[in-house]
Amino acid sequence: MRAIVAIIALVIIASACGDEPAPIPTAIPQSSPTPQPTPDPTSTPVPTPTPRPTSTPEPTPTFAPAPVILPTVEVVVETPTPEAAFPLDLDRKLDAISLQAAAIRGLTNRGSFERRLVSSDELRQMLEDNLEENAEDIEIADRLYSLLGIIGPDSSLSSLLLDVYSNIVVGLFDTDENVLFVLADAEEFTLSNELTVAHEVAHGLQQQHFNIRDIRDPYEDNSDRMRAITALIEGDASLVELIYRLRVFNDDQRERHMEESRSTDLSAYRAAPPFIQRTVVFPYFEGANFAIYLFQQYGDFTAIDAAYEALPESTEQILHPELLGLDSPREIELPDLVAALGGGWSEVDSDVMGELFIAALLEGALAPDVAASAAAGWGGDAFILMEDPSGNEALASVSVWDSSEDAAEYSSALMEYFQAIAGAEEWTEQQSMFGEVAHRIAMEGVVAVDVRSKEDTVWLAVGANLDTVDAVVAETLEDTGEVDMTAGQNEMATSTTATTTSP
Repeated sequence: MRAIVAIIALVIIASACGDEPAPIPTAIPQSSPTPQPTPDPTSTPVPTPTPRPTSTPEPTPTFAPAPVILPTVEVVVETPTPEAAFPLDLDRKLDAISLQAAAIRGLTNRGSFERRLVSSDELRQMLEDNLEENAEDIEIADRLYSLLGIIGPDSSLSSLLLDVYSNIVVGLFDTDENVLFVLADAEEFTLSNELTVAHEVAHGLQQQHFNIRDIRDPYEDNSDRMRAITALIEGDASLVELIYRLRVFNDDQRERHMEESRSTDLSAYRAAPPFIQRTVVFPYFEGANFAIYLFQQYGDFTAIDAAYEALPESTEQILHPELLGLDSPREIELPDLVAALGGGWSEVDSDVMGELFIAALLEGALAPDVAASAAAGWGGDAFILMEDPSGNEALASVSVWDSSEDAAEYSSALMEYFQAIAGAEEWTEQQSMFGEVAHRIAMEGVVAVDVRSKEDTVWLAVGANLDTVDAVVAETLEDTGEVDMTAGQNEMATSTTATTTSP
């Protein structure tokens, strides 16, 4: 995938795209307001709490929103952008910004960056070209999001992504050609533009020293790890931007920059579903907090440099940086459900959700702190998205948790989430002689869901109807050796219990 794909990589759970290792948007692509942690770069930054965007249609970020910088990946420019003939004073200013950013990052600039200022129309066209190039992957993500209730059935993920990115993206770095693109006017180069250049120069240095263009390639089948690596890359650059703002700007400039940030139009971002908002912010906000945590170890970028050699393994390690290198995800192997179901079923995608995806999903109906608590304790997961000959999708997911309490909390949160999006009032509860508890809900024309838990494991099946869901659950549980569903079908005692939840 090209420019947009890596952007989308963060939020995507779908299959790996074409020729790029970045996953597809399973969480809308990322371009978000640039978070601003507040460490003191002249000493040792102090990690800040990790606030989460609200789950309402128009959350108010707990930080002062500023333009967002795109994740760094290959940028394919179908129509070459004319090189800007910079005024001499601006050219010198860009040189000075580059030198300051390199000094802050502590990396030697091994080459020069070509710099191009682009208009909003040019930048939007670049984004649109990349979305079109990855249309197939985005269509898969669209289907996954629709099945899970992240976006409405009449929504277009591609259009939504284009609007959000066009609304907040202010810079790109082409790691292939060493070209830095900044949305700016040569005659009115702002303080926000200056910070964007510092951020993108950091990406250029990352490419020279750590080859960030290819660093995610080995993990193209694990979108959660790819999102975690992207958070390392963006958090690193965001920390450089933050230190630049605190060290290079004077008090007056910092105040004027805040005024610029307050006037930023984030309407498309704020109108996006909570899941998309959450995943868009992740690499910049939590990524920055992660970078600050590592910076704190030695008071410089030493531990961040080391993280490129021992990459974070999951978004859990970004959200909880103290777990880096200590809590590796457990690998989950799903049975061959396509073969087991027969009847023309085929695989659409298979991947890993991870803690970030789960928390962002639950925020669609639960308070952010409740969703975060339910996603914490994640130990590993795997899912498969399938379709039958008529085009109906079904999802099977198996996740393991650090404790039976964590599994039960996640299971309960899933039930609240699906009850809210389906507008249902009751779940059907089934107790099996084998120990797992099944909760099922079916709203005709909306969704059919089966949530089961036993000890530290949770099974989730989502489909168009309960017959499909039952078949998926039976094959998943039986083949993973957890529960002999066929032997226990006649042992099920069914009771109906009402549950309540707030969307």
